[in-house]
Amino acid sequence: MTLDLTTVVDNVNLPTVLNLKDLILAQPSLVEWFQADALSTTPGADSGIESLNSLTTAAGVLSQPDTEKQAALVSSAIGAFSALKFDKTDFYTWTGPNPATAYTWALVLKRGDPTENQAVFGTRNTPGDQSHMRFRTGMNISYYHGSAVLTQTTPDGWLLGVFGHDANAAFTGGTAYLSVNGSPYLSEATDNKAGTGEPYLLGALSETLSQPFDGEVSDIWMFDVAPLLAEKELSLVKDYCEQVYGIPIEPLPRNKLAIGS
Repeated sequence: MTLDLTTVVDNVNLPTVLNLKDLILAQPSLVEWFQADALSTTPGADSGIESLNSLTTAAGVLSQPDTEKQAALVSSAIGAFSALKFDKTDFYTWTGPNPATAYTWALVLKRGDPTENQAVFGTRNTPGDQSHMRFRTGMNISYYHGSAVLTQTTPDGWLLGVFGHDANAAFTGGTAYLSVNGSPYLSEATDNKAGTGEPYLLGALSETLSQPFDGEVSDIWMFDVAPLLAEKELSLVKDYCEQVYGIPIEPLPRNKLAIGS
């Protein structure tokens, strides 16, 4: 049997033979999964989206009640699948179970203008008190976590960005990690000052639209384990990104599923 993925319109209507969606949702460490499609979002004004609703039992939400600051849902943005399009005027606030210690975020995203710094997702209080992923000028992406700053060159087009840390129980130390498309982790020790008291935002560094995002987002995952302990979870995510979205992942996931047989 050969699968024709071009006939799939919504991200949630994936071919069941892949079974990747169910496998990811079954992971005990999965806290949130947001997808930018018609069945997992709440429409706002015009083509804007008021909220992205988690696929997990955590029932978190990325919301924006202001119709002037809602991103548009664009069909066929990443192959046959939809994505949320930001144009430097949009952002969302995450309402969900804030991570207590270690965590891992994974995002499927695409940058726009490479000549500007653009905040994608995270929380920030001061320059040294933050946990945030941003696109930098040129083809670079950075993860800021407390005193740690990790920067990696990115390919053009859609990519999978993974970032997180392995904080201790007191949230006072640990190591920050960053990977793009399955690359070996960049890592750096951090004091773990992670945006004290500030909300997590998607699309900007602050609610005043500092360093606004110009690009697209398809998926956001959050796991409540450190990146180095999320090998199984991220292997499934990498499989998903490569087989469903066509994102080139290196190194290839070990338990790769065939979709053409």
